[in-house]
Amino acid sequence: MLNIIVTVVVLGVIVLIHELGHFWAARSIGASVLEFSIGMGPRLYKIEGKSTVFSLRAIPLGGYCMFDPDTTKHDSNGRPTSILGRPAWQKILVSLSGPLMNFILAILILTMLFSAVGLPSGYRAVIGAVNPGSAADQAGLLPGDQIIEIENQKIADWQEMTDILQQQEAGQTIRVTVQRNEQRLDLEVLPAYDEAEGRLMIGITVDENSAIMVRYGLLQGFVMGVKQTVVLSGMMLDSIGQLISGKASVSENLSGPVGLVRIISDTASSGALNTIYLTAFLSINLGLLNLLPIPALDGGNILIYVVELIRRKAMDQDKEGLIHLVGYILLFALIIMLTFKDIVQLLGN
Repeated sequence: MLNIIVTVVVLGVIVLIHELGHFWAARSIGASVLEFSIGMGPRLYKIEGKSTVFSLRAIPLGGYCMFDPDTTKHDSNGRPTSILGRPAWQKILVSLSGPLMNFILAILILTMLFSAVGLPSGYRAVIGAVNPGSAADQAGLLPGDQIIEIENQKIADWQEMTDILQQQEAGQTIRVTVQRNEQRLDLEVLPAYDEAEGRLMIGITVDENSAIMVRYGLLQGFVMGVKQTVVLSGMMLDSIGQLISGKASVSENLSGPVGLVRIISDTASSGALNTIYLTAFLSINLGLLNLLPIPALDGGNILIYVVELIRRKAMDQDKEGLIHLVGYILLFALIIMLTFKDIVQLLGN
């Protein structure tokens, strides 16, 4: 149940920010927004604003801003209240604002992670697991033990512990000092040379919860957040390019709503920080996908309005509506296909 709640919150936040971008941009130029909706399907709750109905709908996937289609209405300044009657550059601004807000959200989340939480610079020498029958197991080392010395050499972190271990001679017993709760224990360990790894091993793995976090200043964290957003965007664009070129399989590399919910749910089980990072990743994903020049997406709208800007003539509304209708049909067909694929995989697993 907790994972379901987290999934709804993550998707809700990403969609809310996206639609707020469209809403604020439209309202900033005086265009009318009839309804601001989070979710799809039957309406669960609504608030009547001065000129906009704010609604919450049953299916927490998606959302929309409903603009006034009547281009004959005008405000006190003589401007059409419908965005459809506005100049092309204003329509481009409104369409672009949703994806832009997703990128801003990602940058703010990443800035918060780098500045308030930090990045792991390494791990304390805390044992996460001991391989059964290994040298560490035979010596009595336990998960949770922190290695503080090897042969009287103090250990600052896991990397230093690994380096000092490699300085020892194979076949010779070494003294390992550990902190176990309030006790300090000296144990005798006989490392074994692993041919496959090409180094001495005692059979332990690091406790991934013992990361040494380094926090950055707010300005530096912001710069890092911007850079990370650019890097993730580049990775996604590369993936999209591989899908379009056929180098990557669409069925294997795309997920529908069921797969997305499963990804968020699995990530939520691994911890809050991973979930927050995934929220930034999905926000970038939504922003980029919406910029693709496909009918029914913001990118498709932008393409139409760029053509309108060049021609200095608006496209016939019936033709524009038909283009978007075809786009919606293709989009929903893809969603249905991916949902079926996700369900088959889920049942198979």
